[in-house]
Amino acid sequence: MKAKDGTDKAQGGRLMGPIAQRLLEYIEVGAIAILLAFFLRTFVVEAFMIPTGSMEDTLLRGDHILVNRMIYNTKGLGPLEKILPVREPERHDVMVFKNPQNMKLDYIKRMVGMPEDTVSCRSKLLSINGKEASYSFERHASPWVIPRQRNVRDNFGPIKVPRDNYFMMGDNRDNSLDSRYWGTLDGRLIKGQAFLVYFSWAPFKDVFENKGYAERPHSLAELLWFNITHLGDRLRFQRFLQLIR
Repeated sequence: MKAKDGTDKAQGGRLMGPIAQRLLEYIEVGAIAILLAFFLRTFVVEAFMIPTGSMEDTLLRGDHILVNRMIYNTKGLGPLEKILPVREPERHDVMVFKNPQNMKLDYIKRMVGMPEDTVSCRSKLLSINGKEASYSFERHASPWVIPRQRNVRDNFGPIKVPRDNYFMMGDNRDNSLDSRYWGTLDGRLIKGQAFLVYFSWAPFKDVFENKGYAERPHSLAELLWFNITHLGDRLRFQRFLQLIR
């Protein structure tokens, strides 16, 4: 269209130059990518790193895992619940949840007690609803049985799991801070189900001590050189893309 002074005027304002237009395209793509990543992390899948040995030997310190955050979101879906890959929690699911005693921390444990279950333990032997519950994934690193008067590690209950709550335990039964100590887990604190180890990096301390070195690296350069020369010891390739069961 023509302006009053006879010059051409672009509809909607002055046309952008090619550099500005390309920059705007990059900004739009970046914004969409950020929004998509935020959506996926919030509602679909989230990555976590295992910092402790409470789930050994199922999960090791230094394992990097993916958690399905959608699977338990069954509320308010109506007919969509039959189409979407969602379900109610099932016994033996490995779950990530907010620590009931510190909501800023995330914990990972296995669910062994469903709502309305009665859970007890005598001399390390777990019972669910009066029946022995011994599993291949559980580990007992200590041969000693601690009396109930001193600690609930090896003897506790019976405990009735309230409605909409779950009883959580680490697979490494002798080294896990779980429902034996802080009680049952409110289902509203569950973040999702752990389903895949996508990467595994052995802790530096474990590799260093296993190799029997007398001195630790004292500088960043020494630490970098140690990691380069022991890359095969630190990377646990056999755990890559391992399903969590």
